[in-house]
Amino acid sequence: MDALDIVDGKFSGEVEPGERRIEISAFRPAQGGTPGMDPGEENYIPAKYNTKSTLTANVAEGQANEFNFDVSSK
Repeated sequence: MDALDIVDGKFSGEVEPGERRIEISAFRPAQGGTPGMDPGEENYIPAKYNTKSTLTANVAEGQANEFNFDVSSK
């Protein structure tokens, strides 16, 4: 799996050509947990954009590939 960081709403990098399944995730410190212990992190992007994503992109070799994904809380 290739991972690209999103900075200021944009991502850039190299991945293998072909049809790719897209997952979008963002993490923040988790709420709650045991007092005095690190609660870890939670993904606050809805599952329909990551673990249950149906987003895809066809990456073409040797071409400028540009993909836009609209993400909403609904």
